[in-house]
Amino acid sequence: MQAAFHRTGAAPGATARARLACARALWLLCLAALWLPGWALAAFTITRTSAPLMYIDSGANLKGAYVVYKVTSSTAVADVWVDINSFTGGVISLAPNEDGIVHLGAFSAGQTKAAYFYVQASGATAAAQGHTISVYSARPPGAALASATFSLSSVSETISAAANKVNAVVTGPDPAGLGGVITMTVSGDTGTLGAAGILSFSPATFTTWRADVFELIDAQITLPGGTVLDNQLYVAGYSAGGAYTLVYKFKAVGTAAAPTAISPVGNISSGTQIKHTSTSNFGTLPPIATPSNSITVAKSVLTASPSG
Repeated sequence: MQAAFHRTGAAPGATARARLACARALWLLCLAALWLPGWALAAFTITRTSAPLMYIDSGANLKGAYVVYKVTSSTAVADVWVDINSFTGGVISLAPNEDGIVHLGAFSAGQTKAAYFYVQASGATAAAQGHTISVYSARPPGAALASATFSLSSVSETISAAANKVNAVVTGPDPAGLGGVITMTVSGDTGTLGAAGILSFSPATFTTWRADVFELIDAQITLPGGTVLDNQLYVAGYSAGGAYTLVYKFKAVGTAAAPTAISPVGNISSGTQIKHTSTSNFGTLPPIATPSNSITVAKSVLTASPSG
């Protein structure tokens, strides 16, 4: 009976070895978890901070606008990319010079960064226009770490307000050339705000805007009364009218054959309507000069000396 037991059951030594192997595997699993890249354990929050609908003026060729999404990571992350994809509704799409991909780089735990995308509308519509914002650990396409679906409720035609004019000053790039930061400082006045208190801004509205050359990376808006919006292009229910200042920063990521015209617009409550910045002085606003490219590539050949 004893011999039969040893032939069909587990030997005492084998049982001990199995337990040791199990403990060792568990220890290795825990150790591996400590070395997982940060994105594997990160939780991302995606929040829209631009208008919930799109304002255009087809007659004035103002059919483009920036949308902005703030991305927050719960943990430190080595590298983050974001894209906008899966447009639905048939009216809003990426603008011609926008690739829809933003590289946000490394995140510290709890850090928030803004991803800007330049979109266009083919016309007005009361139908909702959807899209998806996705987060990746490397340049897309690839498996998304997080995604969120958003909708713009409509595309609304607006008219201009003659008194709503802006001045703009462009400086940079600093440092000069590709990789430098270009600052566009815009000053304007809301006039008397309507009851809705809506202010919706975009540093560009022409569909010819070179989003592939000038990548929007930051927006600081000082509203009448001193309220500052950090990477937020929209506010509603605001009551203080008067002068405002917009500071937009772009990274020079490409070159263009000619200077690029600027078209910064504010869509602002006026009575019961939303009216946009007058374009009557846009022709006098200074364009952005094309960034210089001082990068050179040199090639040399090292000829091996014969041996022997």
